[in-house]
Amino acid sequence: MDRRTLLTTAATTCVVGVSGCQQLRGLTTDDTGRRVVELHDQDAVAEPYEVTIAVELLEQTVTETHPAHVQITTTNEGPDRALSIGSGRCSLFNRSDGGSDDPAGLWLYRPEEAQDLDREPNRWEQDKSRFSDRSSPAYGCGAFKYSSGESMRTEYKVWNDYAEDGYIEPGTYRWEREIQMWDNPDAEGTEQPTTTFQWGFSLTVKDEE
Repeated sequence: MDRRTLLTTAATTCVVGVSGCQQLRGLTTDDTGRRVVELHDQDAVAEPYEVTIAVELLEQTVTETHPAHVQITTTNEGPDRALSIGSGRCSLFNRSDGGSDDPAGLWLYRPEEAQDLDREPNRWEQDKSRFSDRSSPAYGCGAFKYSSGESMRTEYKVWNDYAEDGYIEPGTYRWEREIQMWDNPDAEGTEQPTTTFQWGFSLTVKDEE
């Protein structure tokens, strides 16, 4: 059974009880969903690390023609050093790290990555069965040199996670990752980092009023 058939079937399944037959929420194939995405919160990096990571919403509204769009900027406020946050394929939320942690349901794709994905018609979701194996390219990402005052920016399109029920469901979603830092700006990624810290942010999805 393909995914469209599965979702259509699920959408019309009845839960029999006192109130009779009820339609299951959020599973219909025609739910293209106009949503508004807001920045709920973002962690402040502790002052001794001399690093700032800032999230900016470039596009808040999800429509049939465009998804929500965020930008994450990492700035080294201290001396030259190396961080585990790179650009392109080695950005902070690359590969399997693109998925929201709590709860699952949203996925961050770099724009250049998203444009190569097959998606459901009028939906920001990969055209895949929810039971498809999720695989990621096998390549290494190491330590990236940051000069003092240097910033690195990465943009992400906010898509639905095809492996989860519903479509960009209202709620608050969090992403969190460990950041590694090396005092040696020319460090190799295989070296033990000088220090590590956790950083994350949350987005809230609402129905468009």
